Amino acid sequence: MGDFVRNLKVFVLFFWLFSTYAVAAVTSEVAQILDEPDVMPVGDEADIRINFTVPVTYLRSFPDGPSDTLRIALSIPDPCVAEQLVIQESKNSPKTNIITPFTLTFPEIIAKGQSGNAVCSITKNRVDTNKTLLVHFETVNTYKVRLGDDNHSIIIRVPLRAEPIATFVTPKLTVPAPPSTADAKELMTSAKASMAAGEYEGATQTFNRLLNLPPNEFSQEAQELVGNAREKNGDFAKAKIEYELYLKLYPQTEGALRVNTRLAAINNGTAKVAENKFSTKKQINQVNQNTIFGSLSQYYYGGKTMTDTTNGGVTSNVRTTDQSALVTSFDITDRWRHNQYDDKLVFRDAQTHNFPSGPNFTDINRLNAAYWDHDDKLLGYMFRLGRQPGNSQGVLGRFDGVFGKYSINDNFRITGVAGEPDNGSHSPILTNRHFYGSALEFGLPSSTVSGNVYAIQQIADGLTERRAVGTELRYFNNATSWFGLLDYDTVFHDVNIALLQGNWTTSNQITFNALLDHRKSPILYGETGLQAVPGAVPLSVGGLRKVLTDQQIYSAIKNITAETDTALLGATKQITPRWQIGGDVRLNRTKGTPGVDLSLIPGGILVPPTPSTGIAYTYSLQAIGTNVVFADDTSVINTSFVDDPHYFAQTLGLTNVATFRTKWHVTSSLSLYHQKGDASQADIKLYKIAPTARISYQLFDNALLEAELGFEKTYSDDNTNQKIRSTRESMFVGYRWDF
Repeated sequence: MGDFVRNLKVFVLFFWLFSTYAVAAVTSEVAQILDEPDVMPVGDEADIRINFTVPVTYLRSFPDGPSDTLRIALSIPDPCVAEQLVIQESKNSPKTNIITPFTLTFPEIIAKGQSGNAVCSITKNRVDTNKTLLVHFETVNTYKVRLGDDNHSIIIRVPLRAEPIATFVTPKLTVPAPPSTADAKELMTSAKASMAAGEYEGATQTFNRLLNLPPNEFSQEAQELVGNAREKNGDFAKAKIEYELYLKLYPQTEGALRVNTRLAAINNGTAKVAENKFSTKKQINQVNQNTIFGSLSQYYYGGKTMTDTTNGGVTSNVRTTDQSALVTSFDITDRWRHNQYDDKLVFRDAQTHNFPSGPNFTDINRLNAAYWDHDDKLLGYMFRLGRQPGNSQGVLGRFDGVFGKYSINDNFRITGVAGEPDNGSHSPILTNRHFYGSALEFGLPSSTVSGNVYAIQQIADGLTERRAVGTELRYFNNATSWFGLLDYDTVFHDVNIALLQGNWTTSNQITFNALLDHRKSPILYGETGLQAVPGAVPLSVGGLRKVLTDQQIYSAIKNITAETDTALLGATKQITPRWQIGGDVRLNRTKGTPGVDLSLIPGGILVPPTPSTGIAYTYSLQAIGTNVVFADDTSVINTSFVDDPHYFAQTLGLTNVATFRTKWHVTSSLSLYHQKGDASQADIKLYKIAPTARISYQLFDNALLEAELGFEKTYSDDNTNQKIRSTRESMFVGYRWDF
């Protein structure tokens, strides 16, 4: 109880400090989407769950074999979010000794220039939505990568860390003797006793310890009984795996008949959980641990642009400082575990201090997280209170509120959520809104099929602006994983999001990935109606309700909200021990809107129809190699071709990441871009070249110094009298300290 009170005081103190700090600033437009990773044991392996605060799509990973460095190619579905990724984030593995420690870096490379594969609907800039997550393990490791159980996470399955073998310093090194038959017999006796008592979870763990011993006279019986223990405990998917392994190892034995009978019962759905099962609750280990970890980083970003415009033989010159800012990011997690309880206090904040003066250079701040997470493993409930990322079950972004979960049994959990969306203190919108919802989760992380069904409602100034029902489904086996999401709004009678993404590996080790994404852009939301009534005072849904009926608001929102469709199909293949090659074809389309005429209403205007953008095709090819230029380096070659209804574009990117003397890391890249517009764009020709170099130095194990220098040369010609040449110089320098 003392630990609880102490940490509650810390929580209140931090909340007060961060709230006071955040009130005086405006919200940052710099995206920070990498969340804290989690580690969960799964049998003799563990799942590293890498969490993001926005949706992500898994594309591919490299290399296929054992390595201390893993690169995971991802795609950010929202180009406007991808455009804001101008700061590299880093996270360390949780404090645990069950797996090899690791460090996450995202994105590995900050894309330069407006030369990507998608267009942000707000800025109209082309954005590269493909990003790479770098995972560096402390030692060589093996892994399997797949989608998470939602579209905000990636799972890396790794083996459990081998327990260190005790050695004793003597005149001669002695090696412990191998386990004896007595050890195996003792484990078998203990496991059978747990089975007899209905403690099947404990029995499973003991059988696994026995099976990890060298083959002995108890191995065959243990392989059968571990499947039986999992079956009686209701873990049918894992029981099936254990039984199938038994049949491979001991096909011509008396036990094979029993195992085949049990396997048939699982396959036809007649297998049942044992009636004498001691408890559906997890065993509680004796734990008393308190850890505090986090990071502090500061980076200075500078940028200058020089533009020469020639029009009718007259040249004008413009020199501007478009960036001069100090970005400070701080995050801290206090985690304490005591027997059945697991509690965390989490705070994350980022502040940008702009040195130039003017309306476009305001000091900005983002309080990303400030929450208390409490998990009771014995009673099967958890809750999270405070500012937290909302990433599933109908919650569409960061919010202030509470999320709770209760385990009905091993396979079903009920959740509830309530709060207010965090729109940022900088927003001119004055709407007061809140939401509440609930969901039923089914399946375990180790299950082949899992997911949830949810219902959620959001109120804005008394108007029900969102009443959605939906489902999130996940399917996973050793060769394939899929995630599906459907969000349907019963107020607008329309689909907000329909998404399906997945990947699968063929027998010849070709990995395919696919994505189908249909969504409202933005989702059906109250503020969208302000486009048709910009004179509403104040700028809020409440202001709209003073001049429009609720039905008029719904109709206006629906008629001026666009729909976007994305489809992607890609493949990856390891062609040599050094090289992996991958590619994809992407289709993007934004449908037209009918518009709305509210010009006869005070403050209202005519919002004209918008045409469809047509289908834009992007063809991309990527090659990743190791030990190409330097020892243990990584080289990446990217090329893409964009076939848009209004222009054609080609991109070539070359990147090399090398390590020298273990502490120095050098990243060099070169990007080339060419675009040619059609007659609707006056046949504009655009050329860009952008070289970049980054150097980082590992000052200590937990401290990093780094700097980057980049140039971008642009030349455009509209085939008339106007030619534009511009040069942008950019740099950053800073440090990151992990504690």
